[in-house]
Amino acid sequence: VLRSIDRDLALRMIGGMTQAIEQAFDKLDPQLVMTFTIDRYVMDVMERIAAVDGSAGWCAAIGAGSNVFAGYMPATGASKVFADPDQGSATMFAPVGRVVSDHGRTVLSGRWPFTSNCEQAAWIGLAALFPGEPAPRLVFAPRSDVTIHATWDVVGLRATGSNDTSVTDLEVLRRRT
Repeated sequence: VLRSIDRDLALRMIGGMTQAIEQAFDKLDPQLVMTFTIDRYVMDVMERIAAVDGSAGWCAAIGAGSNVFAGYMPATGASKVFADPDQGSATMFAPVGRVVSDHGRTVLSGRWPFTSNCEQAAWIGLAALFPGEPAPRLVFAPRSDVTIHATWDVVGLRATGSNDTSVTDLEVLRRRT
């Protein structure tokens, strides 16, 4: 039984988002990225993918939607995290992570449920509250630094691979938030 979408298929599905990410890098204008993201064309593409396969549509939307954050990050972080505009990302917005200062370093620890698209993503955005800040931030970490727990065992949308993810004492680089 397929538990995640093939990486090459996922890359082909989100390939249409290349132009939006390139424009975001050129201008680093969040409004431009948001305008493109909600554009009727993008929604039509996602709808067509989902009509063929719900899991594929979900992963395409998560992967492409996560790339919107390129316009909200410092240029130095965005150019690293979103260097390949055809590579989707994953994000988990529940701020269940804990950020602390540890001997002069800022580190993140936590476990996030339902991190859709985590198996196909090169980078995973994990939400956490930062001490002294009023709103949560997403910390983008390379997939290789994130543990993926095989917890997604469902009947519907099985291939989204919406597993739990976790990190322990991951160094937080502010340019990737």
